Amino acid sequence: KKPGLLASIGLQNCKQLTPRCKMFYSITKQMIRKQRCLNSKKQLFKNRLRAAEKFSETYFQRRLSDKITPAASLFTRLQLRETQKKKKGHRFTLEEKMLSLSIYKKSPKCYRLLSILFTLPSKRTLNNILNSVHIGPGFSSVVINVLKENVKKLKPKERYCSLIFDEISLSSGLHYNAS
Repeated sequence: KKPGLLASIGLQNCKQLTPRCKMFYSITKQMIRKQRCLNSKKQLFKNRLRAAEKFSETYFQRRLSDKITPAASLFTRLQLRETQKKKKGHRFTLEEKMLSLSIYKKSPKCYRLLSILFTLPSKRTLNNILNSVHIGPGFSSVVINVLKENVKKLKPKERYCSLIFDEISLSSGLHYNAS
């Protein structure tokens, strides 16, 4: 237990105080009571705010997530979570980065506009993701397996398709990648 106000100045009871000190003592006691009351109210409001934030997140997930596409739901949650943060404080999940990367690859110009309007990963972050993926020459077994899985879900009439390969130009030179 904390020592009382009088004990902190080396006194036992209020009778030892001068009339002027008694007045200050009573004012101080009132202020301490007010502070305790305000601290408990503050804690109550913090708890209510935490409960309201938790409710709003679950409300969004329950009510809206089933009415919009998963990508739109992911994008909306991203905006709600990251909008209030500073630019250097943004943290994105891999799923959010992949969504942003797919938008960027469809149209870099559109991505630049969207990144001005919304909170999105920077171009550098997206390039770091691309650099972390190593794709060698030839057919990728991972891509072939993904195509097989997707084709299994299609109807027999939808399974007819054409695979088109684009050529690339090769040039001589030495390129050094520091990473």
